[in-house]
Amino acid sequence: MIDEWPDADTFNTFFAGAPRMGEFLSGAGIIGEPEVTILEALDVPGTF
Repeated sequence: MIDEWPDADTFNTFFAGAPRMGEFLSGAGIIGEPEVTILEALDVPGTF
């Protein structure tokens, strides 16, 4: 899954503070800790 957040801290705060996140992830078929990769967006011509 790819999701867009303003910055990594905002995502990490949300994810750590969501008490039912484990329940949601297991309902989506994700078992164990999810692998999270944070990528930085590039500002290149032609993007919006």
